[in-house]
Order: sequence, then C-alpha cells, then structure tokens
Amino acid sequence: MRLSLRATEGLYFALFFLVIAGCGGESDFKVSVSGDVTYDGKPIATGDIRFIPEAGTKAPVAGGTIKDGSYSLEGKQSLHQGSYRIEVKGFRNRDGSEGPVNLSDAEADYVQFVPSKFNTHSELQLTIDSSTPNDLRHDLALPK
Repeated sequence: MRLSLRATEGLYFALFFLVIAGCGGESDFKVSVSGDVTYDGKPIATGDIRFIPEAGTKAPVAGGTIKDGSYSLEGKQSLHQGSYRIEVKGFRNRDGSEGPVNLSDAEADYVQFVPSKFNTHSELQLTIDSSTPNDLRHDLALPK
C-alpha cells in the first residue's frame, strides 16, 4: 500500500510534533533562586554569583549581581534541574572602604576580595531536582 504525498506529509508533520512534545518534561523544570551572601559575617555590597553546570547537567551557566548582600536569579537566569558549582566574587574600593562599587565605571578603582576557594577553585554546590521549590532561598555564608 502506497501513501499519497499529502498523507506522507501529514504523517511527517504529526511525527515532528510528537518528537517536540517528547522533548519537554523534567528538562523544562526551572527554579528561581535568591539569597543573601556574606563574607566573614558581612554582606557583600557588590559582587557576582555564577552557577556553573556540573558534568551531566544540560543547562547554561546562570548568574547575576550581588547587590547590598543579596542576589536573585529569575526568568532566563533561573536554574534548570541538575547540579551546579557556585562561584562568588565580591568587589570593594581599592582603598578598602565599604559600600557599593560601580563596576561599569571604567575609572573605578576596585579589587576582588573573596578568596579563590569561593570562585575559581570553589567547591560550593547546589543541586536542583523535581522536589526543589519553584522559588528557592539559598543563602551563602562564606567564612574568612
């Protein structure tokens, strides 16, 4: 039995949508994450936080700004299901004064002060799974 061209096209069209529908599920599960970040007991006034997918986690790197000791990842920056390594960087004025730093100011004189054990060599981790609430609070208290 031969199928007409119209029937063949219809069959391919239906198969295409079945494949697309099957690509959803757990991989579409995303969680908004927010929290406070302190270093040596003090809020990080200005910084960055990144969530880097571990091996086996099919997700992009997500991250955001730490401002006045808090961060929030929502929408496109929300985390997909999987395991992540967390990197934290904090910035302060080179003279050591507290307060926010304007990182977009080319004339700003600032330094990154959080030790590498919390960023480039970080062992901080977070795992997101189907039991994780959609709006996760994840505070980080980094010791000196």
